[in-house]
Amino acid sequence: MKEVWKYPVPFPKTEFTVYMPAGAEVLTMKVQSGPDDLFDSADRLVMWTLVDPKAVPIGYDFVLVGTGNPIPDEIDWTQHIDSVITGDFVWHLFEKRATYEFERRETNELG
Repeated sequence: MKEVWKYPVPFPKTEFTVYMPAGAEVLTMKVQSGPDDLFDSADRLVMWTLVDPKAVPIGYDFVLVGTGNPIPDEIDWTQHIDSVITGDFVWHLFEKRATYEFERRETNELG
């Protein structure tokens, strides 16, 4: 049975890795307000993912860029996840899908 899990987006870091169960699918990224055990500040960027909690965790690489900022050359092998507005700024989250494709295939073949 799959579940929806929440992960912090380490804003304002632009490139980061999140360890999630293999086969995880990022559903969305939004700004969430209010106290939370995962964060120190009141407002933060969060992504929600659909996961199989029994799957082995693997690293997923992400890039967070602001409108008008350069996007790394790897954009050819990334997928846009979502964009959010925080005050005067708009942030765009991309997943570098190719980075762990071999590990995902291997995990999926095992079950």
